[in-house]
Amino acid sequence: MADFTPGPDLLPRDSKEHLEAVQGLFVKHSRELRLFIRSLVPRGIDADDILQEVFLIVTRKASSFELGTNFLGWSMRIARFTVLKEIRDAKKLPDCLEEEILEILAPKLEAAVERDPGLEALATCMGRMDGRMKEFIKMRYEEGMKSRQIAEASGWTPNAVYVALSRARRTLRECVERQLAKP
Repeated sequence: MADFTPGPDLLPRDSKEHLEAVQGLFVKHSRELRLFIRSLVPRGIDADDILQEVFLIVTRKASSFELGTNFLGWSMRIARFTVLKEIRDAKKLPDCLEEEILEILAPKLEAAVERDPGLEALATCMGRMDGRMKEFIKMRYEEGMKSRQIAEASGWTPNAVYVALSRARRTLRECVERQLAKP
């Protein structure tokens, strides 16, 4: 999937305009990149830190990117190597996948994120979700908390949290199905 941007003959790679075009592509694809990173790193805060680091690397390496080619694939490779570096550096991410498993899964995840329209639909539906349900979904799936932990953090009973999460998942599923059914 190539992005439409001015061709490399129109913007010299060392120009400010080229850098701004590459940074614009990063902003355009930041949701997909974050989802890709989140698939490799369980804790949301770590994913956000890594996404920021990827932006800095993309900015530094912007002159090596040819406008009009597959930006998402290029930036996902940078993200994968950044995650691997984080794993190696003082084991900052203790809950993440082992490096060998990551090497096997990352190319498959890159391809899945690039072609999965369901991820964008899910992001859209999450944006429409009300505050408490969105918070519970994030606690459960981004932070890896169990229903009992969410109950303790929110003051709800574990049973009420379980029911709320079930409803939230059903609401998300129905919303994603509606989004995907749109022409």
